[in-house]
Amino acid sequence: MAMVVIGIADILNLPLYAGVSYHRSQYLSIILALTSVHVFLAYPPIKRLAGQTGAPWYDWICIAGALACNVYIAVTFADITTLMEFVNTERLVLGGIGIVLVFEMVRRTAGMPLIIVVAIFILYAVYSDYFPDILYARPASWPRAVTYLYFDPSGLYGAPLGVMAGVVLAFVLFGNLLFASGGGQFLTDLSMRAMGRYRGGPAKMSILSSSLFGTMTGSAAANVAFTGMVTIPLMKRVGYRPAFAGGVEAVASSGGLLAPPVMGAAAFLMAEFTEIPYSEVALAALGPALLYYIAVFIQVHLVAERENLPNVKPEDLPRIESMLRGALMFVVPLAILIYCLFVKFLAPDTSVIYATAALLLIMAAVNRARLRPRELLGVIESTGRSLVQPVVIAALAGLILGVVNITGLGSTLSQALILMASDALPVLLVFTAFASIVLGMGMPAVAIYILLAVLVAPALQEFGIEPLAAHLFIYYFGIMSYVTPPMAFACFVSGPMAGADPFRTGIEGMKLSVVAYVAPFLFVLYPELLLVGHWLDVVIAMATAIAGAGCLAAAVAGFIIRRLHWLERLLLVAVGLALMTSETFSDVIGVAAALALWFWLSKTRSGREPGDSSGKPSTG
Repeated sequence: MAMVVIGIADILNLPLYAGVSYHRSQYLSIILALTSVHVFLAYPPIKRLAGQTGAPWYDWICIAGALACNVYIAVTFADITTLMEFVNTERLVLGGIGIVLVFEMVRRTAGMPLIIVVAIFILYAVYSDYFPDILYARPASWPRAVTYLYFDPSGLYGAPLGVMAGVVLAFVLFGNLLFASGGGQFLTDLSMRAMGRYRGGPAKMSILSSSLFGTMTGSAAANVAFTGMVTIPLMKRVGYRPAFAGGVEAVASSGGLLAPPVMGAAAFLMAEFTEIPYSEVALAALGPALLYYIAVFIQVHLVAERENLPNVKPEDLPRIESMLRGALMFVVPLAILIYCLFVKFLAPDTSVIYATAALLLIMAAVNRARLRPRELLGVIESTGRSLVQPVVIAALAGLILGVVNITGLGSTLSQALILMASDALPVLLVFTAFASIVLGMGMPAVAIYILLAVLVAPALQEFGIEPLAAHLFIYYFGIMSYVTPPMAFACFVSGPMAGADPFRTGIEGMKLSVVAYVAPFLFVLYPELLLVGHWLDVVIAMATAIAGAGCLAAAVAGFIIRRLHWLERLLLVAVGLALMTSETFSDVIGVAAALALWFWLSKTRSGREPGDSSGKPSTG
């Protein structure tokens, strides 16, 4: 709770009004100190000790060490900055203890994979002279590496921790208040009301509700767990196969990390790394996100048509009267947030504070939505708890940035990728996409983006690709690791919920998200898909890209007017790619081919109605 209160005070600059000035690292050290206390009290060192009362003596020692390291930064940082290049015993000991304790906090909250990755980075900083050829670099001594990583503003207390303790904190508080007021339930009810009456309605509801919910959360797993409890049973009830139902939920939930305004906190980090205003980042991300969700929506609709699935019964739909209060709680604050971000161009953290204030005023005015002081404190407390893991992950990610700064690793890997690609952009993009999926497996969205931004994105930028396109490219493929086997983290959550094999659910997820594997290559080459350029060019590019995405979705589903032969599906893939390439010649060819194919399917429809096996139906 204290972390949230201090964070809001920092966003509103309240200490400055009181005549108190401070460095950013001093504020972040206080946030990390409070987080450390919570971690060592609430997260046991091993799972079998969960539930025991009272913290053991060694946790109290860890708390004391964490407080000492961070209070030292908070009190003496002004003096440290002037003597940063000098290593002394005091800073070396505190830095070593601090780094070890950050590792332990991540181990308790997020597991070992991240620790292994960062440990390899730190070992590289010290022993980089043992690496061959292009990975060779001048090493740093252990004392210099430890001191730099813990005390330098570009290390532990760097941009990732700053974003978590600022704008993400404000957005999480806003989201928690939104759901406490009933605005979150409004998303689910709205989705059910809008889509439930149509064929395959539960799957469409899953896409709509998960996309809206996912833009506010930043966690694919949390999104699956929240919306999947409702959508997966409904999808299975109307006839979708379990693996397909799990795949729909995983893909819809993961897509929330690609859609503005939050994008799993990556939007704010992207603005920080690229030095591009957040409003431009969010606007650019909107185009590919629309293609992603439209393609998924079309695919689940075509599968429902192919399998002749029923609609949801009208009596099972939520009543409009019960949705009105939630609509007020959701629409007004969201409108204020959009106005502040895209009309007044205020900072994201300031904008969301205004939206939160508007929400609190509405809640106070509506009796049934009014929160008692104890409930409001509960929301603040839950906000603090939900920020614990992102804060410690961001702190650890700061160590990666520090290693990259010490060794120049980002430039080194960029040169390696460019050398492997032999100066061919398509090859470089393929290598980068594969590396992004592999590096992203099993990691939280924030960590995925930071790791890829410092290791992989520089290669694309050095090749001449615009920074925003490069960062969106690597982020898209990093998030695709959530639905790409063998890891497919989101599918490992949704699969068991649907009673399906996670690997099979991952295969369905890959098929459903086919456009996400194609769109990044295209928006790197055609910035109109990022809504950049003359408005007419953007409109034409998006219109043809949407048509192309629909063709790809139909090819995967194996159905449009009737079930499709494999040759017709291949032709649809070619037509879809032609329409998405934003070239006049390819668009004309694509439109002509699409019309010809539509005419052919209409003419031959009578012989292959849904349920007829002559078209070799897919497994969907």
